[in-house]
Amino acid sequence: MFTRDGRLNIKRTEYRTDPRPLDTECDCSACTRFTRAYIRHLFVSDEILGLRLLSLHNVHFLLSLARNARQAILNGDLDNWSRDWLARYRSASPLAV
Repeated sequence: MFTRDGRLNIKRTEYRTDPRPLDTECDCSACTRFTRAYIRHLFVSDEILGLRLLSLHNVHFLLSLARNARQAILNGDLDNWSRDWLARYRSASPLAV
């Protein structure tokens, strides 16, 4: 799944008891209502709800990203915005660990 700090593999054991939302800065219903531990449980148990929640989050993330990019274009600041966004996304990716 996508986060502002890079991709996250929800199947990793470290999320088994993680009480945080998928993305702490996201306001989608998956992030505001469910923990990483619960969504991981659903995902590794092959429950369809786990896939739906991850899809809901990812679509929300991409729409939010597009909204922010559009605003940066309107502000005439796309180069700075994209450089800053990509630097954050690439520097802290949990999958790189």
